[in-house]
Amino acid sequence: MTRGIGPRFSAYIEEDHHTDDAIPFHCAQALPGLLLGLSAGLASVGVTLGLDGELSRIFLGLVFLGSAVLLGLRSEPLVEVRKATRSGRVRQASPRWLGFALPASRKGQPQSEEGEAEDTEGRTAGGSVEDDEAPTDPVVLPGPGAAPRFAREPHAGKENPVQHPPPSPRRQLLIARDQLRVLKSATTWQQVEEELIQLPRRAGDPRRLMEILQIFVRSTTNGAHLWLARDLLLRISMADDSLGIDVMDARERGVANSLASGILDHLPDRSRLRARRIVMESMRAIPAGRFLMGSPEREAGRSEIEGPVHEVVFRRGYSMMSVPVTNALYELFDPGHRAHRLSTFSADHPVVHVTWYEAALFAEWLGYRLPTETEWEYAARAGSRGRYWSGDRREDLDKVGWFNGNNAWSTRAVGRKPPNPWGLHDVHGNVWEWCEDHSMRDYSQGPPVDPHLPFLSSDSSARRVVRGGSWVFSARYCRSAYRYESDPRYGLEGIGFRLAG
Repeated sequence: MTRGIGPRFSAYIEEDHHTDDAIPFHCAQALPGLLLGLSAGLASVGVTLGLDGELSRIFLGLVFLGSAVLLGLRSEPLVEVRKATRSGRVRQASPRWLGFALPASRKGQPQSEEGEAEDTEGRTAGGSVEDDEAPTDPVVLPGPGAAPRFAREPHAGKENPVQHPPPSPRRQLLIARDQLRVLKSATTWQQVEEELIQLPRRAGDPRRLMEILQIFVRSTTNGAHLWLARDLLLRISMADDSLGIDVMDARERGVANSLASGILDHLPDRSRLRARRIVMESMRAIPAGRFLMGSPEREAGRSEIEGPVHEVVFRRGYSMMSVPVTNALYELFDPGHRAHRLSTFSADHPVVHVTWYEAALFAEWLGYRLPTETEWEYAARAGSRGRYWSGDRREDLDKVGWFNGNNAWSTRAVGRKPPNPWGLHDVHGNVWEWCEDHSMRDYSQGPPVDPHLPFLSSDSSARRVVRGGSWVFSARYCRSAYRYESDPRYGLEGIGFRLAG
């Protein structure tokens, strides 16, 4: 039985804290020492006031008499216990003084002999209600100012599982702060992805969920984290049932959609303008035309997925950066990426350790895009038909690209090798370059209807195409026709990108 101290502090009985071995409060345990100390103190006051011996003895005797009267009190007058009887009514234990029962105060409720009999019969020596005397109806006993809780609902001799109310606003705030701290402390995309997946269920309140996501988005410049957050916001805006959010009204879905649309709005405009100017100066025009995509069967180092050779027609031109995106350029978008750069990778080296999501979001930030696989090969060949735009021999590659035969085991500064006829540097080696396509298109199905459109998959985590070879690969992988793909969630030390427009 749970007891509360005094009628003003009525016990609020919570099912999850209910214990049968709770120790009742007895004021008699505390009163003796308190009254003895009070008596001694009052006697000292009498002496201090100059009372003579007779008056002091009378004064002290009155104090001890009052103490004896108070010690006769049982603990019940100071403890209000609400009980449920067989009839389902809520009753209070009758206070006792010197062993005699006193009438309990009932505001607006008459005292019936039958009810009193039930109360006396149902109360044991400890003042509790027997287990087999559970009320037929659930009894809710809220404390002063407290919101109603779910009460026990007995049936078939067993109790229903305890149902807890939603967390208080303060508790929700603490949960939100904890989730935000975990998100900010995550160092890998895997950790961030896992936390974001669990966030809707942990946050509970949809409004609190929006607050957590908004603060998280505004506090990071990591492209992969922003991409994952936007993906979650878009799912929220579409009321995705798999998220486990019970109630999400139209207003909250609108907030999620608005936040997803402006996922990059918090990034500095000054950095954006500076980066855009650098990209515009680096852009080279790629003319309209046609070319043979793939490699002939007799080409050295050829793989099966490079055939059959097929003609692709570009009815309009486009543009591509003359060099891959550098560390200095990318760090205008994400200054935190500087921590991932090796000491040998200078500011003018191509950026690496970027996921496909980061590369795509960087392109979106500047109003550009990643090239399609078809666009990349057309621009890299620049009208040539050999293994490399410069010829077929390894010596020809050595003149125009960086690979594991001449790189000194590091990326190299962009633009140091001669460009191809259309003004593009480093299309062979240095770093692989992300393309927009999801997986590699089957050449046997013929040319694409529009070479400017990427080959897409319904799986957002499908592998993405990379082209061009890198500083850690041999000459075979740096050929114009060589095709490869990588997991978009991983940023490797040999993969970078360049932009198209």
